[in-house]
Amino acid sequence: MTAAVKSFLVPSVRDLRPVPPGAIEPRRIDDEWVGLAFGCPCGCGLESWLNFTDPDHPQLGGWGPRPAKDADMTRLTLTPSILQTFPCRWHGFLTDGEFRQV
Repeated sequence: MTAAVKSFLVPSVRDLRPVPPGAIEPRRIDDEWVGLAFGCPCGCGLESWLNFTDPDHPQLGGWGPRPAKDADMTRLTLTPSILQTFPCRWHGFLTDGEFRQV
């Protein structure tokens, strides 16, 4: 298991190359959180994207990681886990603003 990686907000993950581990850019449409661009916690330097889900929102779907509606993005917790499948296969959780590998 690797050490926890503290997340930090950035205005645009796309502007960072390589993307530092823990960089996060939450994205919204209107008042709904719809996803999170982030630097892979393993340190590979790649940008990753995670769609949020919401069982009450037909466009977002009903299963997968999602924040609370009033989430503090600097201390974000997502459930269930995050699985990064390419190229590094990082699997873990974002809990209280820290990426933690399982």
